[in-house]
Order: sequence, then C-alpha cells, then structure tokens
Amino acid sequence: MVSSLTPRQGRIIRNLRVVYPSRAELMDNFLSSAPHGGLVVPLAGEANPGEVALVSITLEAEGFTTDMLGMILWIREREQKKISGVGFFSSEVEQRERLLGSVPRAYEGERREPRLPMTLAVSYSYNDSFILARTRNVSRSGLCIESADTPRGEVRISVYPGDSRPPVKLNGNVVWSRPGLDFGFLADDSQQALPAYRQVVEQLSRMLST
Repeated sequence: MVSSLTPRQGRIIRNLRVVYPSRAELMDNFLSSAPHGGLVVPLAGEANPGEVALVSITLEAEGFTTDMLGMILWIREREQKKISGVGFFSSEVEQRERLLGSVPRAYEGERREPRLPMTLAVSYSYNDSFILARTRNVSRSGLCIESADTPRGEVRISVYPGDSRPPVKLNGNVVWSRPGLDFGFLADDSQQALPAYRQVVEQLSRMLST
C-alpha cells in the first residue's frame, strides 16, 4: 500500500510496507549498493525516484517490525509488478544493523567500542582478486564493510582516510558476515598502523560531534 503526506517542510513522504516471510528473503532483497544499505520494496501506487519513503518492514517468522526512512532510488517492473529500490538515510544505520541482525549476541556483548556511521574506501586481496569496497561503520577496534566477497583467515586491509594521507594497512579477520563484513583488527608487525588507524577514527568522531 502506498499513501502520501506532506510534512511541514513540504516534502512528500511515501508510506511503504513490506512483509518478508523469512530472514533469508530479507537478505535476498537487501541493497548493498546503496551507501547506507536499502531494500527492494513492492510498490502498489504512484511514486517517483527521489521521493522520501517511510518503509514499514516486518519479518514474519520472527514477529519483528520496524520503520525505516530512506529515499526511492529507482522504480522497475518485476513479474508485471512494480518494485522500488529504497536507499536508507545515514540516520537509519543503527536501526538497519538491528534489522539485519548483523551482530551475533556473543559478539555484541564483546563489542566495547562505539561504531561511527562513516563511509571510507577500503581494499583487500582475496582469491587472487583485488577488492575495493567501502565501510558502513568504523570503530577503534574494527570496521564493517559493504562486500559480497567473504575472505577466510587473516587479511591485509588498506583503509583510505579520505585526505592526502597514505592508506593505513592493517591485519584483520572477518568476525561476522550477513550481508557485509565485520573485521576485527589484529596487532600489526610495526605496531604503528593500528594507532594510526585509531587516530583517523578519533578525528572522524570529533567531526561527527561538532
């Protein structure tokens, strides 16, 4: 069902609703290409790309429902039905992580460092391929990236601060994958890369707090 309302700022908000029978179907419809993630949502009415959408999302098997705010990126037809790609706003990052269940309970209890919703370029090599990706969020002890390639074992990761500084190269392991990858960093040989990375994170934290 699609309806619209005009808030005070004059922008139209489309109210969309989607029910996924299982978490597997949710993952099949997740848009990792959007900067902050998104979903493929059925569209039963008129809407246009660029409009703001409030999406009510239900995971039927788990009895879980949440609302997330985003923008309609595209509208297409699938099996003679309209579908839309909705990209989430950066304000929805924490809610998106809860929706995806991307942090298992055992790991969530161990996570002491706050996560910052920042996009940085990263790269790593896996299976003789060079992978270029971007972060969903970062912390002093690790980061989460958008990638469909899940490396095994220890990986050498380059993090690009986004200014004139050279990339910071660290060793890490994938600690969780669904979708996107959570990397936990290991102590590096030089003992210099991890402090340099943490300095980048602290600078980003100050930027967000100002």
